[in-house]
Amino acid sequence: MKWLIAAFVALGIQTSFASMETIERLSPSLCEYVKADDRSSIRKKLKTANLEIRDVYIGFACQPDGNFNGGSLLKAASYYGATEVSSFLIKKLKKEDLQYVEHDGKKTFDWVKEAVAGGKVLDQNKSQTIVAEFESNI
Repeated sequence: MKWLIAAFVALGIQTSFASMETIERLSPSLCEYVKADDRSSIRKKLKTANLEIRDVYIGFACQPDGNFNGGSLLKAASYYGATEVSSFLIKKLKKEDLQYVEHDGKKTFDWVKEAVAGGKVLDQNKSQTIVAEFESNI
């Protein structure tokens, strides 16, 4: 019985590492799709990898690029004005993931509001639309 429990624990740990490897491998391409506001490519990539965004969202991070300091997919979508991607993410994510605390210590929604108010996004109008959708879902 003990070996059976150990096998399940080992299998769970191995699956966890495999998922993190997959997430690390997919992050750059997903971030490029976010920049391009390409929701369908994100969905296809996740489906091919057999991942549900709501189960692995916290693991994805976009690297700093120009004036974007890096962060979650939703933060990147807000910065780049990716309305299709942000709408997809807002609808699919768990409520607590919408209140995720980013690497800079701010909740995603708080950062988005501040960035839009301060003009620190690429497309002010699209990002305001994202803020409105964000507000209606949290």
